[in-house]
Amino acid sequence: MSHTEYLKSLSACQESIDFAANYPSLQLAWESCRRGDWMCWYINRMAWGKEWSCPERRLSIRIACILARGVAHLTDEEYWDQVEVTLTSFEVWCKGYDAGRDLKKMGLALWDIPGEAAKAAAYAVSGGGFGTAMVVANEIAMASWNGEGKVPYSHWEKKRKEALQQMADQIRHMVPTVPMMG
Repeated sequence: MSHTEYLKSLSACQESIDFAANYPSLQLAWESCRRGDWMCWYINRMAWGKEWSCPERRLSIRIACILARGVAHLTDEEYWDQVEVTLTSFEVWCKGYDAGRDLKKMGLALWDIPGEAAKAAAYAVSGGGFGTAMVVANEIAMASWNGEGKVPYSHWEKKRKEALQQMADQIRHMVPTVPMMG
């Protein structure tokens, strides 16, 4: 099976399959990818159908927590401690330790916090790496606008792409070899 057929079998988006088709292997596509959201989706996809505590899910949530920390400072001050404790507890769990807390309850509580930065953390701890990447990229783009009025689309899109590239670099640093279903 070719690497593009493999991506199709995983139900990857057509845009990512088209991107990978430009490279002779999935590893070379991984090394060249500028889309952290695709990489998060792919890593999270490795955990589909497996038990909650499988190594693939722990890796996916660990990466998503790191990405969510990139915008956690944008959370309203009154909720900062709750977001911080939740992310830290999940990071402890991702390393294979007992966090000593009701992680499910903590994760669900994040959805009630106002603001997109808290939503990035909520996506992260629910295992939704792709959702985390998209919210983080959007938040970084929005926060970079210091002008008056509505953020111009060209500015937002440029900053969003830069954020996705930075995420891709972070992910590659943590996962230099593309994981494969096995």
